[in-house]
Parts: sequence; C-alpha cells; structure tokens
Amino acid sequence: MWAILSIISAFCESAKDTFGKISSIKTDEYSSAVWLHLFSVLIMIPVVFFTGIPKISSQFWYGSFAFLFLTPTWSILYMRALKLSPLSVTLPMMAFNPIFTGLLAFIFKGQMPTNFGWIGIVLISIGLYCVNLKNKLTLNNLLHPFQAMFSDKGAQAMLAVAFIWSLGAYFSKMKVEGSSAIFSTFSSGVIGVATTYVVAKIMRKNVFRLNFMSNFKSQSLVGVFYFLATVISSYALVQGSAPYVFSLKRSSVIFSSLIGKFFFKEQLGLSKYIGLILIFSGMVLIVI
Repeated sequence: MWAILSIISAFCESAKDTFGKISSIKTDEYSSAVWLHLFSVLIMIPVVFFTGIPKISSQFWYGSFAFLFLTPTWSILYMRALKLSPLSVTLPMMAFNPIFTGLLAFIFKGQMPTNFGWIGIVLISIGLYCVNLKNKLTLNNLLHPFQAMFSDKGAQAMLAVAFIWSLGAYFSKMKVEGSSAIFSTFSSGVIGVATTYVVAKIMRKNVFRLNFMSNFKSQSLVGVFYFLATVISSYALVQGSAPYVFSLKRSSVIFSSLIGKFFFKEQLGLSKYIGLILIFSGMVLIVI
C-alpha cells in the first residue's frame, strides 16, 4: 500500500508542477510559494476540524522545529539556484536526493535499504540525472552538470536543496509518527505559510497583489495538488521507509514528462527516454 500511495503522490506532485508552470506566467515565485502553502492550509482546516487533533508526542515537536529552518532555507536556495544557473545545470543535482535520503536513514535510524532497494534508488538517481540533461547524449553533456557542482554556485545551491529535502524526509516521518498524517500535513502548511511569507517580505514582494485574482484558478489547483501530494506521502510514510517513499515520489518526473509532451508539446530527447526507463526500472526494484 505504501508503494501505491507513493506513486499516487508522485502523480499529484507532477500535477502541482503543471499548474505551477501555468500560474508562474502571471505572478512571481515568492507569491506562488506563499499561496501554495496557504491553499493547503485552507483545505486542511475543515479536515482537521472533523478528524480532531491527535495525541502528539515529542517526535512531532522535534520535526516541526526542524521545519522552521528547513523550509525557508531550501526555498531561498532553490530560488537562488534557478536565478544563477540554467536548468540543465541545476536540476540534475536533484539526482542526489534519493541517495542522500538513504544514507541519512542509516545515520539517524540505522535502517539500510536492501540490495534491490539500493539498486532501485541508484537507478532512479541516474534516471533523474539523465532526464534533466540536454537532449544530445554526448560525453560533454553528461559530465557538464557534475563538473559544475565544483564551480557553479547555482549547482552548489541546488545540491544543498537536494540534501535539505533528504533531511526533510527524515523529519517528515518524525512528524507523522509523532501525530498523524493529516495533522502533520496541516502543521507543515502552517509552517510553510509563515516562513515563506517572511522570506517574501524580506525580499520586498507583495504576495497579495491584485493580479492574483486573475490567476486564482491555476494557483488554487497548485495548492490542491500540493496538499494531496503531501498528505498521501504522509500516509505512505506511516507504513514505508522514507528512502523508498521519497524515491518513488521523485518518479513524478515520469508523469511530468508525459504531461509536458502531450499538453505543452515539449520534445523528449534520447537522454530523457533513457532517464525515464531507468526511473521506471528503479521503481520496480523498490516495489520488489
């Protein structure tokens, strides 16, 4: 069940990215970040009202405290990476996220994936790297993002984001185990609204500007699918290991690529096809 939930979460993640791409045309990334979390919270308020507040243990508070620092940090670094460097350099750094998550699970909890699990995680990582390369599969294109990791500030920032997301996977599991999937998602949304709003104010961005209403439909759908992706992955974390759950969640790139091809008429080159095949193979091994 945790594998099925992780894959459904991946689909919701790709839908979130799709509507995020549409909404970003009319607004800036700071406003999108705040409203992304705010819509999630608004959806969660009636859900929490009917389900009630669960018994909360110290694990929840430890995880929530970590999110106070992790959420604004990765948000700033993520935006900095996108501003400084091209996507073909920064996005391949996300390939390290599943590996970081597996290693941190061992460091914090002494849990190691099985041999098949590790092979699956590595295949997904290689696939993520390939999917985000330029279409021409040459040695120079293959090595360029890896070489940039040592010299390009944007690539270094995105590598830090990949590591922070891995830490977030561990603390997300703590929050879920210390409360419930519903309440953990709600608290993450509240923390997200507060911290991203502070970042927006520091950057002197008006997140409540008038053109938001013209962007309401796509922006609200971003929030809805973000909520679904988060709460479903939280339920997956109740039963599954964090490295496996978040590796499968990264398979959202498969759905995103298909949506890009059929709805945005984007071209998929050889490197992307190879990457998608590797990601799917890794998913199969993890499920096994």
